[in-house]
Amino acid sequence: MKKLVLFDIDGTILRTNLIGRHPIYQAIEEVCQQAKVFRDDYPFELRQIRMAGSTDTQIVHGILEGVVPEHRIKQIQPRIFDRLANLF
Repeated sequence: MKKLVLFDIDGTILRTNLIGRHPIYQAIEEVCQQAKVFRDDYPFELRQIRMAGSTDTQIVHGILEGVVPEHRIKQIQPRIFDRLANLF
């Protein structure tokens, strides 16, 4: 059986009082720690960004921009989305 998971992290389809923020930050932190992509001064606060109107890819990129090198963001994004799907 195939499973379809739709994310509305930015609140475009429905209002969830920002409940989608926690899982995306959790997925990012877990994958980045496993992949050892954070700087030596982790733990630090990941960027808080405005998610409205953004795609999932834009959201992940915006959170990690300036924290993780660009080439590593592209490498780990699929793993972040896999982990996010499993959190729901």
